[in-house]
Amino acid sequence: IFADRAKLMKILARFEIGDEAAPEVVADDIWAEAVSAGRGPRPGEASAVEVKSKANPTGLVFYDAFHEDVKELVTSHYQKSGCKKMKTWVGCFMVLLVCAEVYVAYMFLKGSTIAVFLLPTIGWLLCSNLAHDGSHFAVSERPWINMLASYAGMPLFFNATCWHIQHVVQHHIYTNDENDVDLYHFLPVCRTSRFTKWASQYHFQWLAIFFVLPTSVGHLSYIVPLDLLTKQVDLITGKRRYSECQNLEDFVARNSLQMAAELSSGLIFFFFNVYFQGYGEGLRRMFMVYSIASFWFIVITQGAHLQQECMVGKEDKYQSWAKRQSATSVNFRPDSYFWQLFTGALNMQSLHHVVPCVGSSQLIDIYPEYKELCTKHGVPLKEVKSLLEFFKGFLGWIRELAHNEDEAQQRQLQHERY
Repeated sequence: IFADRAKLMKILARFEIGDEAAPEVVADDIWAEAVSAGRGPRPGEASAVEVKSKANPTGLVFYDAFHEDVKELVTSHYQKSGCKKMKTWVGCFMVLLVCAEVYVAYMFLKGSTIAVFLLPTIGWLLCSNLAHDGSHFAVSERPWINMLASYAGMPLFFNATCWHIQHVVQHHIYTNDENDVDLYHFLPVCRTSRFTKWASQYHFQWLAIFFVLPTSVGHLSYIVPLDLLTKQVDLITGKRRYSECQNLEDFVARNSLQMAAELSSGLIFFFFNVYFQGYGEGLRRMFMVYSIASFWFIVITQGAHLQQECMVGKEDKYQSWAKRQSATSVNFRPDSYFWQLFTGALNMQSLHHVVPCVGSSQLIDIYPEYKELCTKHGVPLKEVKSLLEFFKGFLGWIRELAHNEDEAQQRQLQHERY
């Protein structure tokens, strides 16, 4: 909520959001008060906006009672802990990991075998804890630190600028809705939602997915920025990359140099490896590194939303944006400090999606009370016991989508008839 519409317009312009996407502005001091206190408005203060908040691109209600209670919970936690972003010990560990990553990258270029496995694993820890948090402005209260942190996912996982429009904007606003670009990354080989109509090539996607997975981070690092910069139209789908985004051309035009520089950094690392190791050996080592990186990325991220029970339609009861974020996410082992650190708290996706600007290292402390709030407001909190069960849910959904819905319905009718 913004008391000064001029300030609101500047922030909307910063994130390429049109004026029509903004809720009505309440002319009082809520925004200034919220910023100074490091929190959102108090319960009841946002009631004027709640009535009108469906006039946004999602068609969902913001600032409902559940959302406000979660924000109050976060504010209370901040006041008790005295830390609003990344915990100090996690920050120190990240600095050590950055140093380790530089050394391991050097050993990788020198031909070390163990570096083939260490480089993507350390890279994943930096990606999930530092780059991901930085992209959500959750590492520090200083913007330049968040900006630097967001580059920690390069060159093995994702480029910061493309990640912003893909993940921070589209995925977090339209989670599992038709404008969520994460639902279309595996096209035209595999579909991950019923927004994509069934076609014959999807019949064997339960098998094809294992050939696609090793290419995942290479796709994010190279194919996505190239498609955006060249305005490539897919010959099979007939659509441009991230065509679901609003003001995409304007975003790319204003960030083209930055996107090109990020793309070049990955290519430079690739060519350095080929230069030191030779063409054949260099390609083999790079393929292994990107395959391991893709394994960590896919196993830990895709089970969170791409499961049958997370496909919540617009016709369902979750008209609250915050409730929908919880309903479209699966969590595993939220009590484990090991999994919190290894996944960057992506094992607590429902909480992360409701308050994405909260540092991942804080979520494990907030989660027990968040769970109580979900019970209080009747919000389903989906949990599984292990990473294996978490990933099996994703594979099960891929297998389910391999079938033609019309044929499945006919078989069901025949079964019921006899």
